[in-house]
Amino acid sequence: MTESHTEREDKFDVPDGWILPDLTPALPPGADQSIDVQRLSNEYWDNADLDLLRAGVTVRLRHGAGEDGWQVKVPSGAARTEFRFGGSADTPPEGVLDLVRGLARGRRLLLLATLHTDRVVRTVRSGDEVLLEIADDTVRAAAPGPGEALLNEWRELEIELGPGGDEELLAAVGKRVRKAGAVPGSPPNKVGRAVGGAPAPVLGAGPRPVIEYLAAQRDAVVGGDLALRSGHDDVHATRVGTRRFRSTLRIFGGFFDDERVAALDAELRWYAGVLGEVRDRQVQRPRFAAAIAALPDELVLGPVAGSVEQQLLGEQVAALAELRTLLDGERYLALLRALDSFVARPPLVSGSHRPLPKIAERAGRKALRRLDEALAAGDSVGSDPAAADGSTGRHSRSDHADSDHADELLHRARKAAKRARYAGELIRDGSSTGRKKAAAAAAQADRFEELQDILGEHQDGVVAAALLRRWGAATHGRPDENGFTYGLLFQRELTAAEHGRAAAERWRSAQN
Repeated sequence: MTESHTEREDKFDVPDGWILPDLTPALPPGADQSIDVQRLSNEYWDNADLDLLRAGVTVRLRHGAGEDGWQVKVPSGAARTEFRFGGSADTPPEGVLDLVRGLARGRRLLLLATLHTDRVVRTVRSGDEVLLEIADDTVRAAAPGPGEALLNEWRELEIELGPGGDEELLAAVGKRVRKAGAVPGSPPNKVGRAVGGAPAPVLGAGPRPVIEYLAAQRDAVVGGDLALRSGHDDVHATRVGTRRFRSTLRIFGGFFDDERVAALDAELRWYAGVLGEVRDRQVQRPRFAAAIAALPDELVLGPVAGSVEQQLLGEQVAALAELRTLLDGERYLALLRALDSFVARPPLVSGSHRPLPKIAERAGRKALRRLDEALAAGDSVGSDPAAADGSTGRHSRSDHADSDHADELLHRARKAAKRARYAGELIRDGSSTGRKKAAAAAAQADRFEELQDILGEHQDGVVAAALLRRWGAATHGRPDENGFTYGLLFQRELTAAEHGRAAAERWRSAQN
């Protein structure tokens, strides 16, 4: 990948004979305009299922306008990011294939169409700064093969912001061209128009809200793939997508074949585990850095901050390298194809099923039972009446099997709270959900998101305490370090975990 930039443009359809109006009233005073005529040829590539086009991503080989080479365009909100690759080989180079491998599900890219464009470019400048580029394109789309049979032809206008432009200027110029008869274009890219539009998402039969929700999580996983390959940190969102998919399989699994559910769940668990190795370090690094910075200087004995950061950063880099290697592996690509297959052809089983809202409500009741069990187990551990600050103090908590068991039960309760939350979101967002049921589901989602956050603080404290105990013990024999500061931080994390448990007790009491 040689370079990338983000472009923001609006497209308009215009008929033959249409004339660009005078734009001066919409431009800043003193803006200059220049015109250039270009001829472009673009070959567009996709896999046989048009997965790139469905995702709004284009791969093309361009000739003309001084931009010869391979380009990949990726949606980025209202804008698009364009990646440019050197060379003009006849088939996509390895850099292009690496970037879109997940989107293409590992399948071979094929020539989809060739577009020939006669372009008149009007560049608007203020001094040396480009404000806008207005491209008036006459496009002829041809099918691949001998003779290049005509697929489609049309005329369109692209108004692209330059480095010196802003949304206000883009809107003002757009208003001028609309008044002159231009119509906002519907297809997001030229190749989509050439082949009759992007293919619609494939959703199979089954309970519609469930299938829609699974499709959205599949899209989150695939979108995360593209972000990771293009150098962006989308580990957290991708991991959440895997969790939501797995949670839906767990809560609404009665609609589907058990073996297919179990097989897909196992692969999602594997991928989520690899993502988790990266994400956990991303969370732990700022947590420990802030905790160490909060201690008085005289209580930080030795290079504690540097040692902790070096340890976690090294682990994060290694985990990220493993993740990036995994993205090119057949097991991972097979997982993406399995997600597609499950959404497009759900393995439904016959029989009667409870209404979806009732299933979601049952998930909420189960989460409450899990929480009650965990809190009861914690109460049975006992407290230290001699605690100086009046807080609950566990007896030898780090070595106490009962305490470990209580912590594990709270962790399970957190997982159940997540599932109850996601089930509520599924019902809330379902296209066929009535207003009253959607409101009840939204309340469930909000309620269990709150519990999830509370129990998350408890779990973070438990995990952090275990790490600090291990690191503190490892300082033995190091002349420049000792375990004193690690012990202070260890106790801090135990206290945070206890506060999380107490908050969960208060939350539970408020539900009664």
